[in-house]
Amino acid sequence: MRQYLPFVVNCQQLLAIYLATALLHKELARALDTLTPLLSPPLLPHFHSNNAKGEELKTMAEEQKVIIPRVKLGNQGLEVSKLGFGCMGLSGMYNAPLPEEVGISFIKEAYSKGITFFDTADVYGPQTNEILVGKALKHLPREKIQLATKFGVFPNRTEIKNPAINGSPEYIRACCDTSLKRLDLECIDLYYQHRVDTSVPIEETVC
Repeated sequence: MRQYLPFVVNCQQLLAIYLATALLHKELARALDTLTPLLSPPLLPHFHSNNAKGEELKTMAEEQKVIIPRVKLGNQGLEVSKLGFGCMGLSGMYNAPLPEEVGISFIKEAYSKGITFFDTADVYGPQTNEILVGKALKHLPREKIQLATKFGVFPNRTEIKNPAINGSPEYIRACCDTSLKRLDLECIDLYYQHRVDTSVPIEETVC
C-alpha cells in the first residue's frame, strides 16, 4: 500500500489544482466529467452516484471562493474593494479596443468575483471608455459599485505621446458635466486629477 501513497497524494493535488481552474472558468461540470473516470473508487467513492454530480466537490469549491477584502478611502465613508478594476485597456490605449459586449462582460465578471471598484477617465478612448463603463453599470446594482473617473488630461492632436494638461476650475467643471453624461450617471463616487497642472495652484484646482 505504501508504494501507492504518492499516487494518491498526487491525485488529490491534481484535483485541487483542476478544481481551482475549473471554478474560475465556470467549468465545474466539465471538471467532474473529466476527473471522475480517472480517479479510483476508494479515493472519491461518492462521485459515482447518479443523482448528484459531486455536491461535496461543489461545497469544497464554495469554501475556497476568494473573498476580496474592502478598505476605506479618505475620511468621508467611501469604502471600496481592495482590488480594483482599471478599465483603460478595454478601450485600447495600448492595444486594440475590445468589442463593446466583450468589455461589458469583463466588468460584469469582475463584479461577480467581488470587485466593486472600477476606474476610468475621460481621456481613455478618448471618451469611449466612460461610455462603455456606463453601459456596463446598467447591468449591475449601482448602490454596490464605487466608480472613479479622472480629469485634467486631454489628447494633444499634434503630439499624441504628450497630452495636454489642464487643472483650471472652469475646465474641471466642464469635464465633470461631460463625464456624467457619458457615464449616464447622476454622481461620481471618486473624481480626481489625472495629472497635476503645475501652472495652476492646487488650491484653485480643488476649490
